[in-house]
Amino acid sequence: MNNRIAVVGAGFSGVAVAVQLLKTLRSPTTVTLLNRNTRFARGMAYGTRSASHLLNVPAGRMGIDAADEGGFLRFLQEQGIAASGSDFVPRKFFGDYLEHELERAQHEARPGVTLKLVSTQVTRLEETADGVRLACDDGWTLDASDVVLAFGNFPPQPPTAHGIWNTPLGVNDPWAPQALGNIPRDARVLLVGTGLTAVDVLLTLADRGHTGPITLLSRRGKLPQPHRLQHAPPLTRPVVVPPGRISLLQLVRLVRSGIREAARAGCDWRDVIAGLRADTPSIWERLDDAGRRQFLRHLQPFWDTHRHRTAPQTDVRLRELFASPQVSVVAARIGALTPRDATVEAAWRPRGARNVVHAEFDRVINCTGPSMDLRRVEDDLIDGLRSQHAVRVDTLGLGLTVGEGYRLQRADGSPHEHVRYVGPLLKAQWWEATAVPELRMHAAALAQSLVRDRAG
Repeated sequence: MNNRIAVVGAGFSGVAVAVQLLKTLRSPTTVTLLNRNTRFARGMAYGTRSASHLLNVPAGRMGIDAADEGGFLRFLQEQGIAASGSDFVPRKFFGDYLEHELERAQHEARPGVTLKLVSTQVTRLEETADGVRLACDDGWTLDASDVVLAFGNFPPQPPTAHGIWNTPLGVNDPWAPQALGNIPRDARVLLVGTGLTAVDVLLTLADRGHTGPITLLSRRGKLPQPHRLQHAPPLTRPVVVPPGRISLLQLVRLVRSGIREAARAGCDWRDVIAGLRADTPSIWERLDDAGRRQFLRHLQPFWDTHRHRTAPQTDVRLRELFASPQVSVVAARIGALTPRDATVEAAWRPRGARNVVHAEFDRVINCTGPSMDLRRVEDDLIDGLRSQHAVRVDTLGLGLTVGEGYRLQRADGSPHEHVRYVGPLLKAQWWEATAVPELRMHAAALAQSLVRDRAG
């Protein structure tokens, strides 16, 4: 019997699954963790080394295991880092913690249960008689009894079809190595997007002493709301959602009513959003396609800015930057981005206006965030899964779907026997599946299901 489990992707989801497997497996098994580069336990979120890039969840609630929420805080304190449970600390520390937990799980695993780290890019999956063969871009192959796909954050899709993204004038992926390193300090910079990615890029430029004007642009010009400073876990104000199908209009009315009631009780709108968190997957499943499309078109920017908030100290810094004439926010729909010798002419239509505004920039940076639309992602493994009809891609561009035990669903809805998925692409199925508190629960549930099935 092939006693090898392959986990593809070594960001948070892949590391969390590997840690749970190392803790849970009882019979001799090799867990092989494969990553396209050598930055294991980092991924897009925790690969940053900037002290200005903070977690947007307090340290006391960021343990890799839901049964031990305080694990990350203990790690910080053991490293001599002064932190309390309510602190929002640099994300680089969380990457250090994930590395530590992976090493610890390997050290404490039962005899015969081992971890192997392999830096390679998986390009194809092939079903075999007793499992799956993984083919990699360097010619290496691996036979495994089970595969856990744990990828999720693909480079952003260009916000326009214009060709500046293949020139030094446009940065399509701000997370690529040295993507921002060659931007002159006095450059006029346009950030397309006003969410958390734009916040990270803005802070990076500010830390480097950027002196040129910076413009942030999105359709509604909305910035992430801040967290509160508080020393205890937040209160929750559950919104009672009736069973059965629900329309988007009904849901909006319920949430607005809940916020008004919370205000009358001396609570905060954040308590209502927190109260929705556990029920969001069920609510999302009960919305029909029309309701989901309406949400994505009209309400997602409002949800994102209130649900995915910034650390309080980040908000203070942002207020200082936006109070200066150097940084501005524009609510508009982006149009053409036309290269003009060494500059870019940007055209946009301000929200609520008919006129088109033209402005000149030295650099344009795509800050729309990672792509989850597997119909448009350019990746050999995804291309192979699509061509084999081996993945059920969400028609709204939010990810993919899984069946019982997180088994990857084929295009016809049937589940793979030996291939499972965990990661932010579960957003297509449950919406609330991109943050650590949810992903760690999915990772644990997948590992338990896999181990149970192997034992059976």
